[in-house]
Amino acid sequence: MKNLKNSMNIPWTESPLFYKILDSIDLSEEEREMAIKFNRDGYVTLDLELDDSLINKVKKDISRGDFKFQENFYHYSDSPRVFEAWRHSEAVRSIANNEKVIKTIEFLYGRTALPFQTINFLKGSNQPIHSDAIHFHSIPYNWVAACWVAFEDVDEENGTLEYYPGSHKLPIYDFKSLNLSPTKYGEQAENYKVYEKFIQDVIESNKFEKSLFKAKKGQALIWSANLLHGGSKVKDSKRTRWSQATHYYFEGCEKYYAPMFSDPFNGIYSEKSLEEKKIRKF
Repeated sequence: MKNLKNSMNIPWTESPLFYKILDSIDLSEEEREMAIKFNRDGYVTLDLELDDSLINKVKKDISRGDFKFQENFYHYSDSPRVFEAWRHSEAVRSIANNEKVIKTIEFLYGRTALPFQTINFLKGSNQPIHSDAIHFHSIPYNWVAACWVAFEDVDEENGTLEYYPGSHKLPIYDFKSLNLSPTKYGEQAENYKVYEKFIQDVIESNKFEKSLFKAKKGQALIWSANLLHGGSKVKDSKRTRWSQATHYYFEGCEKYYAPMFSDPFNGIYSEKSLEEKKIRKF
């Protein structure tokens, strides 16, 4: 990681002093352009050059069918989302710890990255637009990032990622923002539907422009937790869309928590224990 002159407890690429920090460090032109893009748009793309053998191992492991699925209300297509497969698949764990991804995220945030969750997809998700900050966040805010890796070519037909550049600069919204109460785990479906409708209204009101990640096999998208994103509508339901999403916290935060089940205004947090989620290989 670069020696960043960042006195704030905010990721340097999301700091209001970003350009002052940028001018204070010695970067290559490529690094400078990447940092500016992440600050401006909330995402960057990478070519990972993954071995076919590793991708095939992930597919083989996932196809065993003995993994945990996410709750039904997070399934928007006929294909289940395989949750936390890193616990049983060394190949999934390896993708989460990809050296190029880790180095890039640590450069963009200036801290040690801690992968803590994986989701594997067999087909396009059709998931409505959302911010990851409704699902998991940190105290202080914004120390969360994500990476999605394509295991095959993706486009509009098999339902690629859809995202809205610049939307990461919006305020962070939770259920309290919508006059909704935090819920218990497994009881968030109704509130979450209200949240999804609200996000669509936010996009329309701010006139954010949609982008699609038309990725080739082995390409990755890294984004800031608050970037609005989802799964574009699948047009060809027979096609697969093998891919993996990994979410990352960072060292040095006071809390890591689930906003939907927390009430920060009253000091109540549904905290995530990173001791139970040791994906990272040091």
